[in-house]
Amino acid sequence: GHERDAGPELAGHHAFGGDASGAFVQVACTSGLTAMGLRDAIAAAARDTRAASTVALCLLDVERLELGAQRELLDWIELGPPAGLLRAHSLRWIATAHADDASDGFDPALRQTLGGLVLRIPPLRERQASIPDLVEAAAGRFCAAHGERPRRFDADALRVLSEFPWPGNLRELEAVVTQSLAASASDPLTPSDLELDGEAF
Repeated sequence: GHERDAGPELAGHHAFGGDASGAFVQVACTSGLTAMGLRDAIAAAARDTRAASTVALCLLDVERLELGAQRELLDWIELGPPAGLLRAHSLRWIATAHADDASDGFDPALRQTLGGLVLRIPPLRERQASIPDLVEAAAGRFCAAHGERPRRFDADALRVLSEFPWPGNLRELEAVVTQSLAASASDPLTPSDLELDGEAF
């Protein structure tokens, strides 16, 4: 498998889905997903966007779609989505793909159509100086979602997190932050509080 760049969907959300009348819809593309399956996934993800005047539709790992689904998606982008699928006045298409995927399964015409603006988001291992800020932001979201006062990670915990190579990129970092906070009541959290999937990190 290829490593996904860190946080492309977050970049898409901030860049294209942030206005008050707009909605951001995210759909994960998986291998074997047909055009009908993609249509159903988009419809399910977009069911709460009826009042939005603008919808930014972000397709994650678009190169994983079956070739037939990629070609149908190309028609939707160029000619408009199937009737009734999305009722927004304006639809913005965003897609993420693995940066190192030159590749086998990605339809060249779809790649070209989606390539109007290409942003490369460096993997987390190339942005170690950003890790303390990312940890603070993830911890803040977790605590707010659980009605807790903000908690933090001490300098030693941040050092451990900053030195880790993060093969799973931002999602893996966020998983460590949220799972560690869920498993511990400490404030600040120390290296011994860090965990991932029920095991010490």
